[in-house]
Amino acid sequence: MYSLCSETKRVSEEVYDFIDNISNVQEETLTEYLFWQWRKINKRVKFIERKNLHTKKEEAETGADFEIEIWLIKGKKALPFLVQAKKIIKTTNSYCKKSLNYDCSKPKKQYELLLEEAKKHNMIPLYMFYTAKSKSETIYIASAYKVKKLAIDCMKKKKSKTITREDILSISKNIIECFCHTFKHAFDNNHSHDIPAYISQYLNDNNNQMHEEYHFRDIVIINLSKEIV
Repeated sequence: MYSLCSETKRVSEEVYDFIDNISNVQEETLTEYLFWQWRKINKRVKFIERKNLHTKKEEAETGADFEIEIWLIKGKKALPFLVQAKKIIKTTNSYCKKSLNYDCSKPKKQYELLLEEAKKHNMIPLYMFYTAKSKSETIYIASAYKVKKLAIDCMKKKKSKTITREDILSISKNIIECFCHTFKHAFDNNHSHDIPAYISQYLNDNNNQMHEEYHFRDIVIINLSKEIV
C-alpha cells in the first residue's frame, strides 16, 4: 500500500528519468506525465484533460500558456490551486526575463494575470518548477506572490543574466515535502472552502465530462480523505 507521500517520491524519480532521457521535453508534457503517473498508482487521483490548447485570447486573459487546476479534497472541504508550470533545468539562464517576467499580455506580466485569475476564482496561485538536480529534487512549488517579488527584484537589480536556478528554488518547496508534510496541515487555514459543483461532479462521476467553463485547463483532483499514513 502506498501513501501520496511515498507515491510522490516515486513519481519525482520518474519525472527525473523522463527529463534525463528527453532533454527538450516541454512543461505541458511533463505535467501531463506527472499526473498520469499519479493516476496510475492511486485511483483516488482524478485527471481531467483539457479539451484543447489555449488560444492567444485565452492566454492573454488568464496569464497562463499552460494552466492547471489542482484540487486537494478532504471531507467536504477543498483546497484549490491555480498553477503555472515552468522548466528550469540549467543552473543559469535568462530566468529573470523568460521565466519570472514572462510577457503574456503587455503591459502585464504573466504572474500578474495569474494572480488576478486566481483571485477571481478564489484559488491559491502557484508556480510549479521542473528541474533535474537529483531524483529527489525534480519538482518544486512556489507561491506566485514570492515569484512576483523575485521577478520585480531581479529586474530592478538588472540581474536578468545572472539569476540562477537556485535563486528560484530558494523561494520554492520540494513537492515531496508538500505531500509528505505541508498539505497534511493545509486544511487548518482559511484557504479551504466548500467543494464546487463541477468538482463534486468529477468526484462522483467516472465519465469525467469536461465542464464547459474549464475546457482549456487540465484539472487534477486528489482525495486526501482516506490518506494512508
